[in-house]
Amino acid sequence: MQHIIEALVKDLAEQLRPMVAEMVRSEMADVEFKILAATNSQLADIAERVDLEELAKNINLADLAGELTDSQLTEIAGDIDLSDLAGEIDPDKLTDNLDIDEAIRDFFQNNSFSIRA
Repeated sequence: MQHIIEALVKDLAEQLRPMVAEMVRSEMADVEFKILAATNSQLADIAERVDLEELAKNINLADLAGELTDSQLTEIAGDIDLSDLAGEIDPDKLTDNLDIDEAIRDFFQNNSFSIRA
């Protein structure tokens, strides 16, 4: 009698295996979805709290530029709208920081040229 019961239990377990496996897969997918949803929610909360201006103050642009590869720089340059960039340039501020006399003096000190008739 014991062997018959063991055989029946074993047979029943084998028949239930696909159903149990599907239930476990379904439950795991649900758990993974809940974890991802919670993680995304936490990331959104963190993103809202990040002060980008403060973060930007702590970034050394020279170090950052040194880390970028040529392909990354090319990709970044491809995303820049030149008309937007030109609109960001303030000619008055640019000329305020430029000493034309000194620039001309430096140019002629460091470069030789001749005029031919």
